[in-house]
Amino acid sequence: KKQLARFQLCMLHSSVDKDDQMVVFSDIPLGKTRIVLTTNIAESSVTIPNARYVIDSGFHRHMAFDERLGCTSLVTVPISQAAAKQRRGRTGRLFPGVVLRFYSEDFFNAMQPYEEPDMLRLPLFNTVLRLKVAAQEETGFISPLARPSEALSFAISPPTHAQVIGAYNELFKHGHMTPGHTEDPDDSLVTPLGRFLQKLNLDIRLGSLIVTALVLFPDYLPHAIVLAVSMSMQNVFVHANPRTGGMSLE
Repeated sequence: KKQLARFQLCMLHSSVDKDDQMVVFSDIPLGKTRIVLTTNIAESSVTIPNARYVIDSGFHRHMAFDERLGCTSLVTVPISQAAAKQRRGRTGRLFPGVVLRFYSEDFFNAMQPYEEPDMLRLPLFNTVLRLKVAAQEETGFISPLARPSEALSFAISPPTHAQVIGAYNELFKHGHMTPGHTEDPDDSLVTPLGRFLQKLNLDIRLGSLIVTALVLFPDYLPHAIVLAVSMSMQNVFVHANPRTGGMSLE
């Protein structure tokens, strides 16, 4: 216990209360060694001062489409070479630093040079639905958002035409949108169901789960809500912080 007393353990990620996050940036108590457990938020979003050692696991969690579940979820995957270099740059700025990588050189060489953009990795049905809803709410002029295939083509890493068509087909299949008077899917209209689901800010399939339970199986609605929320959360093992009222990981 005496040996552990010389260490100050801190966590830094999106679920940590703001006051607890700020501890990471405060002065280190005299005689203490600070250990910070952090996600990839520390790669480039923030700079942890006085970091002398960086331990890189070689993995991170990001959103990806799970074909088994039929929705997006967080998965653990290897980082890219660019991310590994970013992690290395977290130390050695003001004084010599050490980076400990828990993977081999062959593992590093097998990494992708850069992480694939979210727009190319994730399904677009939520994005297309959001653009169409926003366009229908515009008044007084023709919104460029009304044609998502054209709007998305101006992205830094634009999706393929097949991805956009696949998103429309998914929205048609679940009744979130209805085809227009032409064969162009950009002329389709959002249904009341699609407009309602867009406001839930959930994966449209999880939103459909809640609506189906509400209409057809009202007795199972609480179970459907719990299931949908648990599948959309980053981590279900959280508890309320009695000191601040925020949330923290178990």
